This record gives sequence, C-alpha cells and structure tokens, in this order.
Amino acid sequence: MIPFIIVFPGIIAFQLYGSSISDGDQAYPMLIRDLLPAGLRGLFFAALFGAVMSSLDSMLNSASTLFTMDIYKRHLRPDADAHRVVRIGRMATAVFVVIGCILAPFPAQFEGVYEYMQLVWGFISPAITAVFIFGLLIPRAPLSAAVSGLLSGPVTYGLLNWQLPQVAFLNHMAFTFLVIVAVMTGLTVLQPRTEPVVYNTVSDIDLTPSRGARIGGVFVALTTVALYVVFW
Repeated sequence: MIPFIIVFPGIIAFQLYGSSISDGDQAYPMLIRDLLPAGLRGLFFAALFGAVMSSLDSMLNSASTLFTMDIYKRHLRPDADAHRVVRIGRMATAVFVVIGCILAPFPAQFEGVYEYMQLVWGFISPAITAVFIFGLLIPRAPLSAAVSGLLSGPVTYGLLNWQLPQVAFLNHMAFTFLVIVAVMTGLTVLQPRTEPVVYNTVSDIDLTPSRGARIGGVFVALTTVALYVVFW
C-alpha cells in the first residue's frame, strides 16, 4: 500500500491542476501551499524536512553499520578494537555522503523522483524478499542458493529494464522474483543441506498470534489486491 499512498497526493494534484503542472515533483508543494492555512503550512514543511533528515540519517547509519560490521570487522580487520571500528564507521558515513552527492543529479533524467526510487528499489527488493522468504520456508536451502539469489536479482532486473523498457517496473520486479525463486529452487534440489536449519526460539515469550493483527493483515492484503485490480 505504500506506493499507492505515495502516489495518491499526485492523483489529487492532477485532478486539481491538470496539465498546468509542468514538473510532477511540484505537485506535493503546490498542494501544501494551496490547501493548508499559513500556520499548518509552516508546521507541515517543518515535519516534512524532519522526516527527510530522519530518513537520510537512518540510511547513512545503516550503510555505515553494514560496511563496518559485516565487511570491515568480519573480513578485513577482525582484530580491530572498538575505537577503530567507530572511526571506520564515521569515515564510511562520509564516503557514502560523497557518493550520494555524486549520484544526486541522476534522478533529473527521469520524469520524477518516485519513478527513480522505484527503479532503484527494483534492483534490491525482489532479491532480498525472495531470499528471506525462501530461507524461512525451505530449511534445507544451501548458502549457495542465497548468494546466487542475491546476485541474480540485480542482473535479471537490469536486463529486463534494458531489453523491455516499455514494460512496467512492477512486472519487471515480479518476473525477477520468480527467476530468483527458480534459481534457488534448482540449487536446493541439486545441493541441499545435509542438515536442515533449526531456528532457536525463546520459550518464555508468548508467540500466540494476535487476533487484531490477523484481521489487520487480511485487511491490508485485500486492500492491496483491490488497489492493483482497480488501477491496473
């Protein structure tokens, strides 16, 4: 539902302004300017700025942590002390900021920021989703299946965007997901783990599913399906 929620203000702006909006990225600021009173307008812009800064901070922190703990600490310098790890993390954050600044002009080549974001997410989300779900459901899946799934996802999605640019990105992502599952299934059949993975659970935590969560999950799933059917 998140893509629909993101697109919904643009739909409202199109109904209000029509073709008078020359740049799609102007839709949201124009709605705030024309529909909100002066006090709420400033408060809303402050909240929007805070949300952007929070998202940027979270992404930089996550990227720095992944590099520092999963690459540097694990493979490059396993004996590094805490002070060195913190220093490397700060340096990695600065490097990621520079990379982000270099890549910032590229979204201007697309019709809007949303289109660019969905294109980039297509290289990441199908592979991560497929590997995560496959690993949970198939306990004998080998490590090679996960690695191959993560590597084949961006390659498949990139080839689809290159050869079939006229096809919607959601269809590219769906086909990429199926290809990844097929690759992991083949490797699991050919090279299954000798012993299935057993996930440790904490017995003193109540894992009884909430009835409200079930109802909410069903509602979200049905709403998502209905949105795709109506706006296909």
